[in-house]
Amino acid sequence: MIPCKPTGRRLALLFSFFIVFVIKVSAADIAAGKALFMSKCASCHNVLKEGTGPALKGLEERHKWADHNELLKWINNPAAYIAGDSYTQGLLAEYKSMMTGFADVTLKDVDDLVTYINGEVANKAKAPVADPNAGTDTKKSNQNAVIFGVI
Repeated sequence: MIPCKPTGRRLALLFSFFIVFVIKVSAADIAAGKALFMSKCASCHNVLKEGTGPALKGLEERHKWADHNELLKWINNPAAYIAGDSYTQGLLAEYKSMMTGFADVTLKDVDDLVTYINGEVANKAKAPVADPNAGTDTKKSNQNAVIFGVI
């Protein structure tokens, strides 16, 4: 008798529940992040393109934004944050516009926003790229015409 089998099953079951929970939480985080992005950010920012403000793709690789507490300070009160920060002063000089502060945004909101942004970037990377040569293969087209002509 080997007592490891029931333990192995329990661990597998526990692991399965963990995976399902993580997937559901991530989906909820993305949905919450999208809602927040659309209501507070989309008027000035785009995930992939520059607008009134910078594109948000790769924001965690810029400045101190990998630390979501720093990002939260910026979002909550840009005017106070910019006073002592040369990076955000550069953003103001480049875009000629001060970001609107959102004092009601929480750290959880910032985490959700970043999850949404990173998800959008990943989805764009997975999207199929249109083939500029699609539809120009006349040899293939002629073969199909012969096949349909025989039928």
